[in-house]
Amino acid sequence: MPILQTYPSIKVWVAGCSSGEELWSLAVLFAEEKIADRTVFYATDINAEALRAAENGIYPLERMAGFSPNFSQNYLAAGGRRSLSDYYHAAYGAAKFLQTLKLRVVFADHSLTTDSVFLEAHLVSCRNVLIYSIARCRIAHWVFSAIRSCGAVFSGWAARRVCGFRSMPTASRISIRASGFIRRCER
Repeated sequence: MPILQTYPSIKVWVAGCSSGEELWSLAVLFAEEKIADRTVFYATDINAEALRAAENGIYPLERMAGFSPNFSQNYLAAGGRRSLSDYYHAAYGAAKFLQTLKLRVVFADHSLTTDSVFLEAHLVSCRNVLIYSIARCRIAHWVFSAIRSCGAVFSGWAARRVCGFRSMPTASRISIRASGFIRRCER
């Protein structure tokens, strides 16, 4: 966060956003860090139904609580500054993320295997996309070529196999662009 806080405007790409949990987690984090107002989030997925679910930002309360019996306590223990419920409205057994979080989000249909890169992001979050595809190296190349110099990637284990990036010592699932090019992906 300290590096992102230095930029006057920030672009975040949540590639393969699925139903949006990762997107809304980042939106809450950026709101708490007081940088949401100068951030644009790009949430993309190839699945139109999942993209609609992400855009709606509505989740069953039982599902949110199902992540942990002590969901709210875990959120605060992980560094949350306010109550998570400050970021959504609860009614009829569902939580809907606030419109103020949605104002800075662009939702778009995008295929990581066939569509080209459309922005230069400060942060790319792709924790779920690199584990599925045989085209992993091509996808990794597209995702990582979208990162600004000194930008970062939130990824799963598969992304660590891509050359040209190094993991941050404090968070092994965050990679930093270490060079201006992508070398061949190892299999």
